[in-house]
Amino acid sequence: MVTELTSELTDEIIYAMENQGSAFVFDAVDGKVLPETEAVPRDENRYFRLPVWNSASGFRLMEHFVASLKNPPVCGELRGILKSGQGVFRKFKNVLKEHPDVERLWFAFKEHEMNQVILSWFDDLRELWGLERLELEPEENEDELLHDDFLFRVADASDEQAEKTCEEELLKEFKDFYGADLGHALSEQYQKVNDSSLEGFRTVVLCETVSGDPVGFAAGSKTGRDSSVMMISSLFVIPHFRGLGLGKELLEFLLKQFENSNVKEIAVSCSIIPDFFKVVLEREGFSQLGSVFLLRVPFEH
Repeated sequence: MVTELTSELTDEIIYAMENQGSAFVFDAVDGKVLPETEAVPRDENRYFRLPVWNSASGFRLMEHFVASLKNPPVCGELRGILKSGQGVFRKFKNVLKEHPDVERLWFAFKEHEMNQVILSWFDDLRELWGLERLELEPEENEDELLHDDFLFRVADASDEQAEKTCEEELLKEFKDFYGADLGHALSEQYQKVNDSSLEGFRTVVLCETVSGDPVGFAAGSKTGRDSSVMMISSLFVIPHFRGLGLGKELLEFLLKQFENSNVKEIAVSCSIIPDFFKVVLEREGFSQLGSVFLLRVPFEH
């Protein structure tokens, strides 16, 4: 009797579960997955049906994944597909192929969720056999997933173009978010804060794909060599790569660069901070002491 669930057996069960054209059973004696027609004679103490997995199960899995996704553009596109009612599975896969990093998250999410279904089913069998239940798999470490596909490093003089690429995306977002006039004014303010005159006290960290393409950056500046205050003036991830936890990683990596310095206080001066990222800042120990207020004129009393 096979009483342990190996990774090889789990993969075999997943493959059979996703085969909608045939029914399969688990041979608990030989530890194999067989087409149900081969399980002869029928022995309820040896052959067991696999967990139920059909199109409805797959659809619910996609819904749960979209609900967990924090990338607004891709999330909206996938949610629209789920509501379309036709060709959902094919369209869903096609969109993911256009966004490889989100696709990678999908495969990891799907594998974990299906593993949990299989483990729960196998635990029921173990109880039937008078054995203790196994522990559920821990959540996959998101940091390990990120560091498989992205590199975080301190920028040097040769990285000027990489930083410029990210800054161009950032300045474009200023204008898209605030409108042409206000966006232009805020862009100029941002550029003054990040003026090259601060270069001697400015630290920039980059996030890149494994192929070397920049996808985000963060920058912190001290007002002087002996200053105990650091201003985080930039923290940006290109929209296509949002929702993967890269902003949080960039922030933590930047903060590590100042661990052994005399910095006592760190302030964030970014003009655009999404609401969901405020939670990340609070988790890192930041507290909000003020806000940015805007008065449009002429105004009504």
